[in-house]
Amino acid sequence: MSQNHAAPVTVSDCEVMASVDESHAGERLVIAEICRDEAYLAMPTETTVEVDDWR
Repeated sequence: MSQNHAAPVTVSDCEVMASVDESHAGERLVIAEICRDEAYLAMPTETTVEVDDWR
């Protein structure tokens, strides 16, 4: 049988941050790595949901 050799995964040295930013359109929740220009998530706080278990 052949073995499944997975490609090594590099771990990012960047930290992930979450913040609520004020803008002319209202508050926005932003989740992003601090070493990148784009965010994982950016959405109005009025459309966010409560999270019971955050990891």
